[in-house]
Amino acid sequence: MIFFVDQEFLMDMAPLPVVARVLQPFMICLFSVLLAVVSPTVAYAAEPDRDTFLFGGDISALTVIEKAGGVFQSHGKADDAIRVLADNGANCFRLRLFVNPLGENVVVNDLPYTLELAKRIKATNAKIMLDFHYSDTWADPGHQNKPAAWAELDLDALEQQVFDHFVLVK
Repeated sequence: MIFFVDQEFLMDMAPLPVVARVLQPFMICLFSVLLAVVSPTVAYAAEPDRDTFLFGGDISALTVIEKAGGVFQSHGKADDAIRVLADNGANCFRLRLFVNPLGENVVVNDLPYTLELAKRIKATNAKIMLDFHYSDTWADPGHQNKPAAWAELDLDALEQQVFDHFVLVK
């Protein structure tokens, strides 16, 4: 079983102050972890198997939050946010990956950015769920634009580019 609160649905909300937009994804991540930790005690008589039940959230914006001055604490002491979450039951984190992100707000998750977060996650022995957007910005079933660099490719070339991108990331 997987329990995640998806932050993308908030992108359509009315414009928020910059600080709120930057902190919003992390707050959703914390909300996800809190719900995941609390909910199983209501739903199960026994503790769920940590190898099959995934607890976590999307932390794709974490580096942006940290660069904006976000500090995360455990027992009153500053600590790595991923470590704090892992020490409190999170065992899986979602990361999104754009092809050539615009670099605005939290649309920054290119391969190097995502790899750095992935290394931090792996250091906690948590699992990673990688969300390929195959776009330069947010992509979902109702909004899927090809990356600008792929826009003029014919179907065969596009198929090869998608394959090459996946192999590069793999």
